[in-house]
Amino acid sequence: MPPGSNKVQRVSSDPTSVCSDAMSFTTTTRIGAHRLLSNPPSDQSTLVGGFFGRIHHRLSLSGPSLSEGASPLHRQQSVPITTSLHESNEAGEAKPIVTVTAVAKDISFWGGLCLLICNTTGPGVVTLPLVAQSGGWVPTVFGFALVGVLSFLSCMFVCEAMTEVPGNDRYQANVEFSQMVSCFLGRRYQALVQIICFLALQTTIIASIAICAQLFDNLLIRIAHRTCGIQVYPSAAFVCVSGQLPSSSPFSGTMIMSTGALIAMILIVPLCLMNLSENIWLQTVSCVVILMIFVQWIVTFFQHGLDTSRVPAVGSDVSQTFGSILFNYAFITAVPSWANAKQSHVSPHKTVGSDVSIMTTLFVLVSVLGGMAYAIPENSSMIQAINSSPDVTTLSQIAGYTFPIAALVTSIPINMIVLRYNLVQSKTCQRGWADVLAGGLPWLVAIPCMTGSGLSKAVEWSSLFLVSSANFVIPFVLYIYSKKYRARLMRMTPADRAIQERLDKELCGTLTAEEIAADMTVLTSPECDGGYSGRSSSLTQSDGEETEDCVGERGVGKDTEKGHSAAVASGDSLDHTVQGESRNVWNEKDRGGSGGIYSIPDSTRPGSSTTFESELPDSSSFPCKAASATEPRIVTNANMTAEFRYCMSHCAESVESASKATKGESEEGKTRAIPLSSPVSGLAIAYCALTLLLIGIGATIIIKIVQLA
Repeated sequence: MPPGSNKVQRVSSDPTSVCSDAMSFTTTTRIGAHRLLSNPPSDQSTLVGGFFGRIHHRLSLSGPSLSEGASPLHRQQSVPITTSLHESNEAGEAKPIVTVTAVAKDISFWGGLCLLICNTTGPGVVTLPLVAQSGGWVPTVFGFALVGVLSFLSCMFVCEAMTEVPGNDRYQANVEFSQMVSCFLGRRYQALVQIICFLALQTTIIASIAICAQLFDNLLIRIAHRTCGIQVYPSAAFVCVSGQLPSSSPFSGTMIMSTGALIAMILIVPLCLMNLSENIWLQTVSCVVILMIFVQWIVTFFQHGLDTSRVPAVGSDVSQTFGSILFNYAFITAVPSWANAKQSHVSPHKTVGSDVSIMTTLFVLVSVLGGMAYAIPENSSMIQAINSSPDVTTLSQIAGYTFPIAALVTSIPINMIVLRYNLVQSKTCQRGWADVLAGGLPWLVAIPCMTGSGLSKAVEWSSLFLVSSANFVIPFVLYIYSKKYRARLMRMTPADRAIQERLDKELCGTLTAEEIAADMTVLTSPECDGGYSGRSSSLTQSDGEETEDCVGERGVGKDTEKGHSAAVASGDSLDHTVQGESRNVWNEKDRGGSGGIYSIPDSTRPGSSTTFESELPDSSSFPCKAASATEPRIVTNANMTAEFRYCMSHCAESVESASKATKGESEEGKTRAIPLSSPVSGLAIAYCALTLLLIGIGATIIIKIVQLA
């Protein structure tokens, strides 16, 4: 073995879990961490190396105390609270080890409601009267009621799934779709879900940018009687047009830039570089404008006159009713990002329920009343029908041009921000590349494709598969697997459950700054000073009494009470940088012993074992005493400090009592999509809703294929 190497070789196919801290690592075959086997630790994310590095000198904590629940891994939002951990080098200078920036969770109820209303309102609203005319008012009203309930359940189920991620029981961390998939399904599926969400958001953004650019070009022709742009096909030229075409864009060639696209870019790009909470003021203004436009439309319908014969009870074609209605509720992908940034007292049920209730009511009124008021051609929209009416008013024309701007200019930045959050939180790329992929790539695709019908067809088909999956299928699947994950934890002993939850916190990046500071403090305490190196212990059961054995430099012990063997390897140095990218195990200058190979038999699977091969220092054993394992100090709900981890290795009774207390605190007041008093379980509702959605989406796709054939 080369010097300085520290290998962990897994030769078992059984689920095992590796629990490591700065003093020792312990394996137990009873913890169902099957995700770790399919995803071996890397230099950046290894759990065997432990979470904290060896503390060579005294640490000092400077800066104001952190607010409860601050996450050290969320880098998108800035607040004026920064805490740094320092160690002193040989010259006495302070060297920063960890710098933590807490996350602003400052979106109020009204801000969140405006955000969700703006994100629910899309360009598809202007085609809803066609849905009522073709399908009838009974299927339309029933469809909106059904999809409204399904969208509410989808939001609440994904919110509850977020709280099942260890360390996020009250949204104190920052959890996106990718982290939930990593925690509940494993990293094999994380890439798949990341691709689906990425393409779904990109599809929505690209379509919205193209519509927005077309709108501004047509508005310039209306006001200034001309708009210009750079054409690359069929010939490269700078062209100007003064009239509108039957198509949505006034240009006939392929453009790489137009005046309308430039205006849209100037308005949108600065907004997408902000954070979610910094966009709330714009969402509030846009929400007020959108609601006023809805009211103006309803008044216009009554002024123009209603003809009930245009919207029968049941229309001649109800095949597209469900699909057309479903895609008007494609706002669920933004819910995790909103939940991460909302104020702690804001109720997800109240906010999401208010949004769904308001928008469902407005959608039904616009669909039915708009269909009764105007005879809308098949390839037209409600706005075009209003503007072509002989009794059109100036206010109606202003509303017609203002609505797409208010709906798109504010929703495009939100989708870009949500996409950026997912890319960064999943560690797919750094912030700079996330800005390019989320805020730059859509423009490169949307502007050349804004002329012709190719983009609209591509968006239509991608929405059937991607947008529906990201907004409806994935949230229900995550909820179902979150309950399976919780049930698996509940089958463990309290000590094993506490270890597994701590490991999953490290895996999902939900460890709080308080835990980091507390663990650093523990490592510098008198209990951990001096006898740090070579410390290891094991618990054995003898005649009903619990005893603690000191093992020595090899650090191998057996936990017969749990029915399996455990290896404890002592280490003199484990260097780790929290926001850096490296973990160096076994400090070379402190190494003086020989390596050892430890095989851990699994009593549940005969013949199966887990082998650990590592270089170990030659150091004296630590004088173990049962009294040294003090009662753990819990800093936040469901969060275990290094003292807790110390107790995990040294005192089973302390682990069990503390984990029970922690469990009781974490369960109280958690988000529940379905109340516990409900006669029907949340899982049963989730399975039924998911089945109904899959049938509806599948039927829509089949009908679409049949129509093309």
